[in-house]
Amino acid sequence: MELLYKNDWSKTQERFNAFWEKELVDRPIVQVLARKKGVKQIINWTGWELLHNKENIEEVVSKFETYCKQTYFGG
Repeated sequence: MELLYKNDWSKTQERFNAFWEKELVDRPIVQVLARKKGVKQIINWTGWELLHNKENIEEVVSKFETYCKQTYFGG
């Protein structure tokens, strides 16, 4: 399975599965979020955006997509 903004998802999934089985694949799991190169400032995004702006779902989705495009998802 390929994800748009996470290149090595299969390895990440393997690490998470091991974590839930109290095992270790190659290293502990961590979450790393950072601005991508060339991005001056990341758009402010929280998981509460949809709850606070239910009337404008298109805007919320657009904001989330912009956030994902600007963010490096590592770990």
